[in-house]
Amino acid sequence: MQADRQSTRSAAISGPRARRFGRAFLLVALAWLLAVAVTWAYVAQQIDGSQRRAILRAEHDTRDLAALLHAQITGELEAADDLLRLLAKAARGSVQSVRGLLDDLRADGNPYDRISLTDARGRVLASTASGFEGTSLASSDHFLRAKEGAARNVLVTGKPARTAARKSLSIPLARAWGVPGAGPWGVVEALLSPDHLARHFAGVQLGARGVVLVADLDGVAYAWRDDPRAGDAGDASTLRNGVLPRASGAAWDSFVEYDESHDLARVISYRVLLRHQLVVVVGKSADDVFQEHSRLRRNWLYSGVVISALLSMVGLFTVVFLRQELRSATALANAFAAEHANARTDSLTGLPNRRAFQDILVAQIEYHRRHHQPLSIAYCDCDHFKLVNDRLGHEAGDRCLIDIGAALTQGLRRSDYACRIGGDEFAALFPSTHSEAAAMVMERVRAKVAQQLSARGLPVTISVGVIEVTDLDTRPETLLTEADSVMYQAKRAGGNRVLAMPLARRRRATEAGA
Repeated sequence: MQADRQSTRSAAISGPRARRFGRAFLLVALAWLLAVAVTWAYVAQQIDGSQRRAILRAEHDTRDLAALLHAQITGELEAADDLLRLLAKAARGSVQSVRGLLDDLRADGNPYDRISLTDARGRVLASTASGFEGTSLASSDHFLRAKEGAARNVLVTGKPARTAARKSLSIPLARAWGVPGAGPWGVVEALLSPDHLARHFAGVQLGARGVVLVADLDGVAYAWRDDPRAGDAGDASTLRNGVLPRASGAAWDSFVEYDESHDLARVISYRVLLRHQLVVVVGKSADDVFQEHSRLRRNWLYSGVVISALLSMVGLFTVVFLRQELRSATALANAFAAEHANARTDSLTGLPNRRAFQDILVAQIEYHRRHHQPLSIAYCDCDHFKLVNDRLGHEAGDRCLIDIGAALTQGLRRSDYACRIGGDEFAALFPSTHSEAAAMVMERVRAKVAQQLSARGLPVTISVGVIEVTDLDTRPETLLTEADSVMYQAKRAGGNRVLAMPLARRRRATEAGA
């Protein structure tokens, strides 16, 4: 019978413990699931953000490269215009002087497939191309356009031209020499070589499917990276479906090109040379766009796996720990006591928290009322703290708060109390101390904080409001609110200062409020 009673008592004791352990196990399992879900949600967010940033970087890079190539090719065209001006001026003197200049150009080498001088009927009078003299350019597009613009003396860009020496297309540039009806006149032409333009693309790294090309607004490509052929070569779909429709409405733009599987294929930027009806296209392929993103993605996935494994281990150890704790009422009581102590202490600075400070304040107010001893309260707030958090991160902000807490601990007297109210706000309590003396103590603390944080290159200072407790109003929350109000006066006065409200003025304000 005694054994049966003992067995029943053991079951009665173990039953609640088993139920408590079951509830604790369920909470741990839910916490583990939540932590793993949050971890992978965060990993997915970081991967997605990395992908977006990679695309934005690619747009920025291709825009910059397109602008650079636009400037270089514009320079080539302006140099060609200068050459045609020089030849036009020489042609007004004599054809022989033009031949001399063309001979020099032929000997020195130049970026043009052909440079020619014609008369008003289009007959070639001089040319760098062998055997080209005497032929006619009267039917060529650039001759006709230059003839139409002869009176306006402008440089024209014609339709693609093919030379006898090469199968590729050149960019024809032409300018009239002389004025129709005012004496001899004609046209000087230069065919800009696509090989020369393609030299600007050397060394451009844009991935396996990247594209760099110069084309006209009819979709004819003249030159592109590593393959300066002519005709319909190059990436025709990029021109036809992406660049040309946009180029008709905007002189420059960036866009993302997708493949048949709706995956990103390239990031494209273009710039139009409106005067010459040409367009520079730069496209970075997906493999180059996501090169850094792929590495970061692998790292984040690896981090997610490692964190999940660690969370699993933590969850397993927590279950074991809870089982052991539930077996010992003493250990549970000790854990409760430790938790109670933690609830009254700020984990970052080690100072008492708001709850503990209010308990101390209530006790000191009662002592003040019974023994008629002075009692002062200081309320502190950080200046420019948000700048540190935004620019340097929360770790730097936490370091500032720790330093301020340490300055309070070291600067206050042994009889004083300091606490962290919350965020970047602190408070101090000065038993048996008038507000003037408390303000002097806080001034030393303020100066120390400013010196230490300035030495570390941080712009954080503190503004302090000090009040002295009267006999008429001794409610803790009201006192903290009034000290906070004085502190804001210090902030409005420029911050980084200590402002104290004298006892007489505070007593009058309290009496008026009563």
